[in-house]
Amino acid sequence: MHRIIINNRHITILSLIFASIAFLSSLGWVFENRILIEVNFASTMVFILSSFVLLIFNGSTLYDKKNLILMLVFLLIPIIGFGVQSLFLTSPLILLVTSIISDIGILIVYTIKYSNKSRKILLDIFKLLWVYLLCITHLTSFIFKLQHWPYQNEISNLAGIGYIPLIIVFYVDGFKNKYLLSKTSNNTN
Repeated sequence: MHRIIINNRHITILSLIFASIAFLSSLGWVFENRILIEVNFASTMVFILSSFVLLIFNGSTLYDKKNLILMLVFLLIPIIGFGVQSLFLTSPLILLVTSIISDIGILIVYTIKYSNKSRKILLDIFKLLWVYLLCITHLTSFIFKLQHWPYQNEISNLAGIGYIPLIIVFYVDGFKNKYLLSKTSNNTN
C-alpha cells in the first residue's frame, strides 16, 4: 500500500499555533467577549483536528489494509442502519442495534490490532483506552438519548475529555523522539 507522506513539522507548528490562540482567547470566557469565545472554539477545533491528523498519519492504522477495511466497515454500519431506519422503520431500535454492532466491532478490531503489536509504548495504551472510552460513551450517550434520560450531552463529552491525555502523551512522545519535528510521518505507532 502506498505511504501517505505528510509534513509533520508544518502540521505540528500549525496545531501548536492554534493551541496558543485557543489558550489566549480563552480570556473571552472571563470577559464575556463573544468574538473571543468564537475564536477560542474555532482554534480549539483546528488544534484537535490537526492533532488527530498527526496521530492517525503517524500511526499504523492507515497502513494495515485488513484492519483499515474492517474499521471502515464498522464505521459504515450505523450509516446504513440510519438509512434503513429512515426508509422503512419508525422504531429507533435499528439504530441502537447498528450502534452496538459498530462499537463492539471497532473495540474487537482495535483490541486485536493492539494485542498483535510487538512493541507497545505508552501512546499505544492511551490510544486503546481512548478507543474504549469513545465507544462506551457513544453507546451510553445513544441509549440515554433514546430513553430521553438527562445528562446525555455530558456523557458524550467524556470522550473529548479523555482525548486530552492522549494528545499530551502524543506531543510529549513526539517531541522527545523528534518525529513531530521531522518532515515525514513516523509510522511506528
